[in-house]
Amino acid sequence: MTIRNAFVAVALAATACQSIAYDRGERGRLCRSSTPEPPAVARTDSETAAVFPTEIDPVPLQADPTTLGDRIRGEVAVIDLWATWCEPCRTTIPRIIRLADAYRDRGLVVLGVHVGPGEANAYARAAGIRYPLYADPDFVLSDRIGTRSVPTVLVVDRAGNIVFRGSELDAAALTIIDSLL
Repeated sequence: MTIRNAFVAVALAATACQSIAYDRGERGRLCRSSTPEPPAVARTDSETAAVFPTEIDPVPLQADPTTLGDRIRGEVAVIDLWATWCEPCRTTIPRIIRLADAYRDRGLVVLGVHVGPGEANAYARAAGIRYPLYADPDFVLSDRIGTRSVPTVLVVDRAGNIVFRGSELDAAALTIIDSLL
């Protein structure tokens, strides 16, 4: 392999890994897929929820037993779906932390959901995550909302509608958040 070909391969791999798609094998293990989910505004097809499913209760990772549905009901919320093995999540999480700090006094609810198996608490402590965290080890929530890649950032309005879905917290998400608060 020439140096030029190696450089092209590295550049293509870096571009493709902006978000990591996952598929579950027959035993429910995570596998990285070569095709990341494209970011999109809330889906409306029959297989994914355009309204956030507050009846699904991911496992709280802190001592506070408040359900995710109770935390977001009637509130504007940002929900970050991430995984400890996800390299792009390590870029998104600090942005979510800064958002939580900057918008706390404006009433924005910020939550994280660790997707798939694995221990998230130690990683969350090391990353400095201070907002409420939940776990979706069996992909119940992520399947219901049609998420196949992490990171996935959702913005949910006061009526529970998913009004933004993307692989990062970008200017479009911030514009939507500002318009809702």
